Amino acid sequence: EIRDNQKLLFPDALNTSDNQVKTQRDQVVLCPSLIKKLYEEHKKVTSKIKGANTPALFISSGTKGSITGKTYSRRFEKVKDAFLESVLKSGNQQDYLLLTSNTWSTHIGRGIFTNILLDLGLSATQVALARGDRNINSALHYVDEHTMLSTVQDAINNFRILL
Repeated sequence: EIRDNQKLLFPDALNTSDNQVKTQRDQVVLCPSLIKKLYEEHKKVTSKIKGANTPALFISSGTKGSITGKTYSRRFEKVKDAFLESVLKSGNQQDYLLLTSNTWSTHIGRGIFTNILLDLGLSATQVALARGDRNINSALHYVDEHTMLSTVQDAINNFRILL
């Protein structure tokens, strides 16, 4: 159940625009037994933060309160920078150039998830349901782009074979 819990998670916040839920919904959960196990393990870790008094999944060890969307984004950027540095140090310059030639943030997981679903052969409707989209048109953009890229790549590969 994806709900707007801003008042519960950030009771003293004056501005919660970085923390809001875009669309409240009952979200389809893929691999529920795996998700349940991960959730339980995560709760064990967060329960060890002494003084924390929040139902949030992401808790600040400093403030003991819920991590804001802005803090989450800042932490993501640190992980992203470390990841990019490791890609560069591994000598994989082509991947590094690809990853740094585009801007990307925490939202990248949504696109990756969508591409995985499309690679599995799910229909646009199924992709929209799995993503929690209110409207199928939100998923259609990804479906069209993915299909076009796959078709062009196949054509290029087949063209090379003919040469």
